[in-house]
Amino acid sequence: MQQDGGVTFRVTASGIWYYQWTDATKQDLLNKIEGKSNVQARAILDGYPGVGSAKIDISNGGTVLPGDVNQITVVVNTINGLSG
Repeated sequence: MQQDGGVTFRVTASGIWYYQWTDATKQDLLNKIEGKSNVQARAILDGYPGVGSAKIDISNGGTVLPGDVNQITVVVNTINGLSG
């Protein structure tokens, strides 16, 4: 389409947004979920910036996360195709 001597065109673009997970970010997350029930922790994780989906595995088959952050592990998955 041409207007006032210029050319207008449409472009469709897509991309991937990702968050940089630092040790401080992980620690903040751990502090928010420690000692919470599986259901409470999932609700917190679902609302946490940068969390697309979360899986909670409690090793002893329980329903409550440990109250000690040193007993909780955060695993951040990488996105295929991203570097750096």
